[in-house]
Amino acid sequence: MLKIIAAVDRERVLGRNNQLVYRIPEDMAHFRTTTMGYPVIMGYNTYQSIGYPLPGRENLVLSRKARRIPGVRVFSSREEVLDYLGDRDAFVIGGGQIYRLFLPDTEELILTEVEDSCNGGDCYFPFFSPPMNLK
Repeated sequence: MLKIIAAVDRERVLGRNNQLVYRIPEDMAHFRTTTMGYPVIMGYNTYQSIGYPLPGRENLVLSRKARRIPGVRVFSSREEVLDYLGDRDAFVIGGGQIYRLFLPDTEELILTEVEDSCNGGDCYFPFFSPPMNLK
């Protein structure tokens, strides 16, 4: 089962200049404990913003250009990622294009809704239509 985990503000902003707009310690701890032990799927820009493979998780990076990244499995298509995962649970962790790409395959959304506005960003969470299992 695919699950999406993200923190968004009232306008669905995820980030700006390849960085998160909110760094809430409790939410970062929630992210860490929720995703620990599971594969995490991210785009190359998200991987670059983190700067290293997330420990305790299998890091799967989707990239338009095949790249070798130490400690990371790199894929060139959504289908390759889904085939590789098979029936295993995994978390989609960003960015906006990756969320949009995997949203149709997602069975659960874990969204932290920040009651604020960062006054603009350049990466947004996609629109979705319920019913979806929201947590």
